[in-house]
Amino acid sequence: MKLCKRSNGMALIDFGRPADALFGLTLSPDQTKAVAVGWKGVTDTESGPTTNDDGGVVLLSLPPIL
Repeated sequence: MKLCKRSNGMALIDFGRPADALFGLTLSPDQTKAVAVGWKGVTDTESGPTTNDDGGVVLLSLPPIL
């Protein structure tokens, strides 16, 4: 997984496959961290007994709220 934080506050997350996706996000109670979950998917032509979808979890530290 590659994480590239942008100066505008956005983050680009690349799990390394074309079928990757994040589908859930939540904030910690103190709003200093965010957790996103998703999967690292495989295409139909790559799918097989040893190549399947994997789960992914991303933990991000957030800047302080001004």
